[in-house]
Amino acid sequence: MEKNEWKIRVQEILAVCHEELRKTTNIGKKMLSASRTTTNLHEAYEELGRLLYEAIGQVDNNQKTDSLQSDGVSIEEAAAQRELVINQVKDLLRTPRVMELFKEVKACHEDLEMIEREVQKIKFAAGPEVAGTKKAPGNSSTNRE
Repeated sequence: MEKNEWKIRVQEILAVCHEELRKTTNIGKKMLSASRTTTNLHEAYEELGRLLYEAIGQVDNNQKTDSLQSDGVSIEEAAAQRELVINQVKDLLRTPRVMELFKEVKACHEDLEMIEREVQKIKFAAGPEVAGTKKAPGNSSTNRE
């Protein structure tokens, strides 16, 4: 009987190791997917920043040529420049590319949240247990506590 129990115990340990290896492999796959998604998210943010910088830079370049013509900037001119920047940004936000980038950012965030939920499910999924096994009285099978 002891030899049989020893075999059962080894099989249980191997089953737990197999399950842990499977979980680790699945989590690794999810992490690779999350890495790709994070790269896409970073690139989308970077492009949005570049587009915004260029839009504001266009207004700034126009202001530089105007400022060469005058020594100071009046309150009215500053307000007008501010309004130009606001309008430039509003126009930028309406472009198809920016709208596409916003959708991509949203999709990436949703994907990352889904990946996190899946990883948590994998981590805490019940698998075979070995700890707490002992011989039941009058029975050669094992009980789990």
